[in-house]
Amino acid sequence: MHESSTDGDDGPHTDPAEPKAPDVATDGLSAADYVRLAEECMTLASLTKDPDKAAELIKTGDDYLRRAAKWLADQLKDP
Repeated sequence: MHESSTDGDDGPHTDPAEPKAPDVATDGLSAADYVRLAEECMTLASLTKDPDKAAELIKTGDDYLRRAAKWLADQLKDP
């Protein structure tokens, strides 16, 4: 269900076995958008009664937070 992005810049923090946020068209998304998506994942994880789904949502939320951090880092590199 989850696929990692194919940009090749996963860095040492990424485990290829971990689920990733769905690979969707992300053109135009900002760090704030990714943070909102992460928040939604965390909210849904807190509401679900299925531990496996909760874990998947937490991991997906974590991936969105990593994307937000990368977006911010890219903005600082290329002002």
